[in-house]
Amino acid sequence: ASVGSPAAFSLTISDNDTVPTYDFSSASYSAEERDAIRTTNLVTVHRSVDTSAASTVELVLASGSATVGVDLEDSPIVVNFGPGETSKSVPVEIYGETIYEADESLTLSFAGFGGNGKAGGTFPTASLTITNDDPMPTISLSDAGGTEAIGTLAFNVSLSNPSSLPVSAQYTTSD
Repeated sequence: ASVGSPAAFSLTISDNDTVPTYDFSSASYSAEERDAIRTTNLVTVHRSVDTSAASTVELVLASGSATVGVDLEDSPIVVNFGPGETSKSVPVEIYGETIYEADESLTLSFAGFGGNGKAGGTFPTASLTITNDDPMPTISLSDAGGTEAIGTLAFNVSLSNPSSLPVSAQYTTSD
């Protein structure tokens, strides 16, 4: 008996596994900074495809102009879904203060997929903008101190509140 050449064939394996899929409810979120540490529940995570079992996903906060650990809590934030749950509001702690500054932003994404989950295709990432709510500082001048005879007068200049942005003023003198 003789052995012939092996027949050529191809095999295709289709991925028909269903796993939890996670998306943000929006591409962007915005929250006022305020003057103290506070928790906001404005970020919402949706779970789809396989929601039959409990699963977890980590919400990762990546610094942009807002600094994770300085302007808001450190990440990741673990989000737990029970069987059948499809939506969760996620508490995010924002560290407010009273410094005038530009609005700050960061990027939200998913990682640490428990139960073999994956990021979805609708809003797999999102941005969070922390809007400054502190007033622009005003400049105050005290009355001049010193004598005109020595040619020098001193003024105390103060700001009404701190600023992380440059503050300037123009002035003129007259006799």
